Amino acid sequence: MTNIFDSMRTGMINSIIDSFSSFDQYLSNSYTALTANVFSGNWAAIANSISGIIKPTATTICGICFLIEFLKITINGDVIKYEYLIRVFAKLCIAKASIDISTDALKLVFTTVSKWITQVSTDTITVGSQLATSAQTTLNDSNFGEVFAIWLSSCLFIFFLKIIGIMISVMGYGRSFELTCVNSVAPLPFAFLCLDDGMGSGSRTFKNFAFVYIAICLRGLFMVISLSLFCKLAGSISFSDWTSGLSDLLVLSLVLLMALVKSDQWAGRLLTA
Repeated sequence: MTNIFDSMRTGMINSIIDSFSSFDQYLSNSYTALTANVFSGNWAAIANSISGIIKPTATTICGICFLIEFLKITINGDVIKYEYLIRVFAKLCIAKASIDISTDALKLVFTTVSKWITQVSTDTITVGSQLATSAQTTLNDSNFGEVFAIWLSSCLFIFFLKIIGIMISVMGYGRSFELTCVNSVAPLPFAFLCLDDGMGSGSRTFKNFAFVYIAICLRGLFMVISLSLFCKLAGSISFSDWTSGLSDLLVLSLVLLMALVKSDQWAGRLLTA
C-alpha cells in the first residue's frame, strides 16, 4: 500500500513539475515568433508573390491619379504652366518609384525595430524551469496528503496557465502573420502618393498605412519588453507558501497577457502623441 501511495505521490509531483516546465515552451515560441524575420523564408516568399500580383494594379492606380491631377490643371486654368506639369510629373515619378521600392522601405523599418527587439535584455527563457525547481523543493518535503491537496488546488491554476501560455504564443505568431499580410499589399497605399484632391487624401492614405505598419513593428518591441519583465519577476517567485506562490504566478501571467493585448494600443498612442 505504501508503494502505491509513493507512486501516486511521485506521479502528482511530476505532473505539477512538467506543467511548469512546459510553460517555457509557450514563452519561447512567442519570443521566436516576435524575433522572426518576415522578410526571409516562407514569410517573404508569400509576401513577394502576392506583392508581385498587386504591383501592376498599384501602377494603374498611380497612372489614374496622374490623369486626375493633369485634368484638374487643364480644367482649372486657361494656360498650363510648366511648373504645374513638372510638379505633377515629379509626383508621378515619386509614386512609381515608391511602388517599386515599397518592400525595401518596409524592410528598413522592420529591420530597425527588430534590432531594438534583439537588443532588449532577454535571457534564455527558463522561468518555467526555475519555478519547477522551486516547486520541487516544497513538494519533496511534503507527504502524500499534502501533495494531493497541492495537486488538487493546482489543477485549475495550471489549466489557466496553459491557456494563457497558448494565447501568448498565438499572439506572437499573429503579429508575424499580420506583418506578412501588410507587406503583401504594400504597393497599394504607395500608389496614392501622387493624388492631391485638395484635402490631402492621397498623402493621408499613405501616412495612415505608414503609421499602421510602424505600430505593428513597435508592438513586437513592447511585447518583448513585457516578456522580459515577466521572466524577471516570475523567476523570483517562491513556493515556500504554495497558495501564495501560485497566486502570484497567475497574477503575473494575467498581467503579461494584458500587456500583450494592450501593446497595440500603446504603440498607437506613441505614434499619435
